[in-house]
Amino acid sequence: MDTLNKNIPAEPGTEEQDTAGREVFLRSQLKKAYGTATTSWLIYMVVLTVCSLVVMGLQNAGKADGLFFVIANLAAPLVAHICALLFGYNSLKAFSVKDPFNTPFRGKAWGFGLFAALGMQGAWIFIINILTRITGHSGMPDSVAETISMGDDPVQNVIIFIYVVLLGPVFEELVYRGFVLNALAPVNRWFAVICSALMFSLMHGNFAQIPNTFVVGIIFGYLAMKTGSIIPSVIAHIIMNFNATVTSLIYPEESYLYIHFAVTGVIGIICLVIYIMKNGKLTDEDIIVPSFKVDMPKTSENTWKIYFTRPSFWITAVYFIYNAIVLYAMSGANVG
Repeated sequence: MDTLNKNIPAEPGTEEQDTAGREVFLRSQLKKAYGTATTSWLIYMVVLTVCSLVVMGLQNAGKADGLFFVIANLAAPLVAHICALLFGYNSLKAFSVKDPFNTPFRGKAWGFGLFAALGMQGAWIFIINILTRITGHSGMPDSVAETISMGDDPVQNVIIFIYVVLLGPVFEELVYRGFVLNALAPVNRWFAVICSALMFSLMHGNFAQIPNTFVVGIIFGYLAMKTGSIIPSVIAHIIMNFNATVTSLIYPEESYLYIHFAVTGVIGIICLVIYIMKNGKLTDEDIIVPSFKVDMPKTSENTWKIYFTRPSFWITAVYFIYNAIVLYAMSGANVG
């Protein structure tokens, strides 16, 4: 018996009354799960904003320059993700932080899934380059891009590598595939994959990354659901970030960089097609935490209507979209 069903009080009554009572109870539990997921996202936003304001204040006071500024900017989302995780798991109490790390993996040819996101990454590099030339906006100001880009300082490069390639993917997958995806998944798996990908993409807060990370988030969610574990999605995330971060050092010439992303993009698309062909569409059996699922109709009343009526979702979404608009306007100065 699953986690949601086992908490239903056994009270005598007609079959219709029992069914109606069961649905009311389960819907209340879904509201709690969806609300906890979106509130943890809100907490991430609040903590990130506070940390960023502190760093900005220190910078204006001349106390956060150079390497310290880079470290502080990278530490802010890390601290925010940790706070979101602590709130989410302690509030929902439906599964532990260890549950999503299942082994062995389910499904077929999961190794192809590890490189699937490279296809979208390669395609987006070319799309964003074309859009930048047309609109005159890159979507991300140089001042923001420099905090996550490798340069001439070896110490700074090591710090950026540790966060962007290692810590960032681990904590982002813990939040968006480990917690949010599972909290939204009891009824409809695709609903959970799409909504967790939406939150994952908007979290980046800039139009240079939001479209790409939405599609990538769907790929990661599909991979996690099909394998029954977030370990493959963590590895896939690390591979993608490694590809984006380190290649700028390997290929200083822009033309070679585009050739690299074209090649890895084609490889990624081939891997994605093979993985989907081997595993097919998501089914009710594709879930990471089996104890947290329930047999209810996959209607909008049990999914989208509950999710999109959470105030915490809209507060956070509007904030990140506003932030993306501001950065988009600022990025126009980058393009000559």
